[in-house]
Amino acid sequence: MKALRWIVGLGTLLIAAGAFTLSFGKLHTIGEIAGYGDKSWIYPSIVEGFVTLCTLAAFLRHGQRGAWYPWLVGLAGFSYSLWANAVPESVPVEVVRAIPVMCIPLSVHMFIIIAGLVDQMAQRAAEMKAMEAEAEADEASEGFGFFDEATPEDFAPDDNAPVSPAPEGQTPVIETVPDGQPVKVTRTRKVRTSLASRETYLQLARDAKTDEKRAQWLRMADVAAGN
Repeated sequence: MKALRWIVGLGTLLIAAGAFTLSFGKLHTIGEIAGYGDKSWIYPSIVEGFVTLCTLAAFLRHGQRGAWYPWLVGLAGFSYSLWANAVPESVPVEVVRAIPVMCIPLSVHMFIIIAGLVDQMAQRAAEMKAMEAEAEADEASEGFGFFDEATPEDFAPDDNAPVSPAPEGQTPVIETVPDGQPVKVTRTRKVRTSLASRETYLQLARDAKTDEKRAQWLRMADVAAGN
């Protein structure tokens, strides 16, 4: 499987390199026609580089609100590249010269989108890691309480004797044991739940190894969506 991946990756790289080389020649030609002279080699890099940048932004933003924007801009850039390669002599000089100017603000905007999406992915990965660690800790401690040692004298022998209330979130359980033996007082753990984003819980559900865990994360996703 790894060998197949390498073969497909190498083939894709060769196709992209060959296509860029051929497209480079056509775009270089219309750059010369537009009067860029010895700087005409920059023109193909601008056009094809911008289309690649838009494709990356669209891929990272896929499934999110506003994903149509990088797709639309990238499609416009691709259409221009297709036009310039298919019928280069029909492209007006004014359009050729306008492309680099338009790419300046649009490429900066695409970079801002990509940077923001990368930060979101890093934050989501950190949240998922923390949630998984918390879930593993809960599983490891499930069914166990925290035990303190006490003597029988600490508790009244009959039901009418006063018993001090336990702290909030803790319930004392008094067991009947022979005299002189310690009594175990079980305190229930007070679980504090912090909600992450709905997308984080959905990702955890997709990565869950058991149906029980998957159902748990889906319920948490519903709770997060309600908040």
